[in-house]
Amino acid sequence: MHLLGVIGIALFVQTAGAASNTTIEVELRDLRPTQFSVGRLEVEERAENMKTWSSKKLKEELYTHEMPLIRGPGGELYLTDRHHFAQALLEIGETHAIGRVMHDWSDLSIDDFWKRMKKEEKCFLFDSEGSGPFDPDLLPKRLSQLQNDPYRSLAWLVRIQGGYKKTRVLYAEFQWAQYFRSRIAITKRKRNIENAVPEAIRLAGLPDAKDLPGYDPKACKALIGSE
Repeated sequence: MHLLGVIGIALFVQTAGAASNTTIEVELRDLRPTQFSVGRLEVEERAENMKTWSSKKLKEELYTHEMPLIRGPGGELYLTDRHHFAQALLEIGETHAIGRVMHDWSDLSIDDFWKRMKKEEKCFLFDSEGSGPFDPDLLPKRLSQLQNDPYRSLAWLVRIQGGYKKTRVLYAEFQWAQYFRSRIAITKRKRNIENAVPEAIRLAGLPDAKDLPGYDPKACKALIGSE
């Protein structure tokens, strides 16, 4: 399904050569991930929610959730955030999205490109088991190839329940996932992940987590006290 074409969005459409800070229409299959995994629970819930949207609502959300992109060597478009939103779009059969080219680093060699990506923390090179960092060459080439990390799902559930604040720090939920990974044993089963949320909220409020993005011990104490 190509909703953008159906509803006639007036948009500069280009997949190569766009300048920095340019809004473009992109094919989701062309976007290169900058992480190894997603939390499947978040993707599934987002997709179920999207199924209830009208065409008008989806159009509005596509503009609200522009895909932040970096153009790399060979004109490849690298997605630096909103992997879950993008994969949920694929789940409902959508093929296109709205992107914004934040930086054009296509003139760099591939080695220099990844050096800059790492320096500016535009990639997360740990896999669904928390192992890494790995060489960027091993990153999935397409969104459909992203792995399932149950701890990323747990981190998302803790955040939406108020266990820590949403921040603009890229890959913040993965940092929380790594924190929980070393402290709670879970499997990929939905019930197992959900059952771990109260303990994860308690852990999120400990001093051990103080350096993580969005740390909010007062909120954790309030959530624990309300149970």
